[in-house]
Amino acid sequence: MGLTGCWEMVVHVGDFAPEDVIVKTVNKLVEVNAEKISGDGKTEAEFSHRCQLPSNVDATSVTSQLKRDGTLVLRANWLQAHSK
Repeated sequence: MGLTGCWEMVVHVGDFAPEDVIVKTVNKLVEVNAEKISGDGKTEAEFSHRCQLPSNVDATSVTSQLKRDGTLVLRANWLQAHSK
């Protein structure tokens, strides 16, 4: 394939606490959800973002890192080329 490094996507979730952010990968779909709940149990803010992974990305290798500035960085490895 000739690709180096890894696939990467950046999402800003700075309005949410780390425990409010959930990242899920199902098949080739990455989903980021965040929900801020007030003290009385009401939803104050919501965020949702979905991204279809490219076909040459290993969906099982997706990792996430939340930085102090509220930037959520998602990364995944490229699939190795298979020879027949």
